[in-house]
Amino acid sequence: MYASPVFHTYNDLYAHIQNKSLVINTTFVKAEKLSGHKKWVYDQPGSVGLGCSDIKFISDPPLDEQLTEWITQSSESIKCFQIWMKDTIYEN
Repeated sequence: MYASPVFHTYNDLYAHIQNKSLVINTTFVKAEKLSGHKKWVYDQPGSVGLGCSDIKFISDPPLDEQLTEWITQSSESIKCFQIWMKDTIYEN
């Protein structure tokens, strides 16, 4: 998974950490989707953008949906950690 913030100041970073809004203000893309591309271009949070050298539109489900699917498909032994992680990064 490749992740990059959709903001550029330290003040924004600190505010997003304090407000638990860091994840929803970040772009995420699966690394395998970037294979063959030298750049990931985006203008919004989430999993939508352009893989560039050969321009290709890339779109995945939002990260919270990907985490839910990961938790659902995982063995019982790691589900507690995954649920804790999801609850930690998203305000409920």
